[in-house]
Amino acid sequence: GGAGAVPGAGCPGNPAQGRLDAQVGAYADEHVKPLAAKWDSENTFPLENFHALRDQGWLDIPVSKRFGGRGLGLHENPLGWVLVLQQLSKACGNTGQTFQIWGHCMSMVEELALPEHAARFTKEAMEGAIWCSGGSEPSNYTQRRHNPLKARATIARKVDGGVRVTGRKL
Repeated sequence: GGAGAVPGAGCPGNPAQGRLDAQVGAYADEHVKPLAAKWDSENTFPLENFHALRDQGWLDIPVSKRFGGRGLGLHENPLGWVLVLQQLSKACGNTGQTFQIWGHCMSMVEELALPEHAARFTKEAMEGAIWCSGGSEPSNYTQRRHNPLKARATIARKVDGGVRVTGRKL
């Protein structure tokens, strides 16, 4: 970022990344930025902006190529992911942050789900399904990926008058 920064300049030798950054930045300035104050004042999820990202075909950005995405997420090109997030965040902090969380969920699904489930869920996500907070447990998921219930470090149980949550969250 910064004054005079060239979109995509953080990926030298990658003109495709530079073009995507410029496209996302220009679109965000024109269509996302005008709604930013609305999300702030209403304290609501920027759903219209996610629909716009879907309509532009950009929900595939953080999904790995093996699942039909562009491969600009945490597993294949984290810098590319950060540059796209930067463009969105300059226009609307809520949209940038929630798209980051959504993309992080995609990386969690790709890493932790069985391959056939990951393929299904990432396809649904690229078509517009919105995921939120795939996990924030401090335990090591990947060693227990085939029995995720045992990997939970935080448990919620019904008790008289409500719910008791025990464990640790990050």
